[in-house]
Amino acid sequence: MKLKQTIIGVMLGLLLVVLVVALVPVPGTTIMGDVDNDGRITVSDAQGIARVSSSLESSNCASDYDRNGRTNILDALKVAQISVGTRIHSTGTCDDPNKQFVCGDVNGDARVTQRDADLLGDYVAGRPVPLEFTTACADVTSTTSGHLADGIINEIDAIYLGLYVQGFADLSFCNAPCRDPRTIPPPVPLRSPVKPSLTKR
Repeated sequence: MKLKQTIIGVMLGLLLVVLVVALVPVPGTTIMGDVDNDGRITVSDAQGIARVSSSLESSNCASDYDRNGRTNILDALKVAQISVGTRIHSTGTCDDPNKQFVCGDVNGDARVTQRDADLLGDYVAGRPVPLEFTTACADVTSTTSGHLADGIINEIDAIYLGLYVQGFADLSFCNAPCRDPRTIPPPVPLRSPVKPSLTKR
């Protein structure tokens, strides 16, 4: 009987360690403000940052949303605003402050193209995907209410993303920090320098 209890206790302890390690933000990949490291910005992240600012929990790389060197209640406020859609996420990941999150962008290039649709199709079919593949902005279909992503990444998302690329759908359902691609300005093309004329006027 004692052996069973010991084995169960050890197994529960290992399970707890695995859960804690999975939730610890990893520098470089963790979205700023995503203190629970679930790939989304939610009100629970804002609450976690408020607890950090009150010294109830320890700080991590994601809790200092505005990157000013300290976690305070303003970080929690900004993350709460992002979670409800009144602020755009603008601080990237722990290692890359310029990283942009675009709804439907699964290869991290801040654009939504046929490559993203193909990669998402491979992912949901169980085929191998490259290292740059990320699911942070892959949930592109909405709940029945039509205001939030449905929380499931499946073949419907892949089909919907393909429809967006072909111009038949929009992408306004992703969870924060992912932005609707329509809100990101297109890149400004570089103009070639004008060569001076050698003729006299």
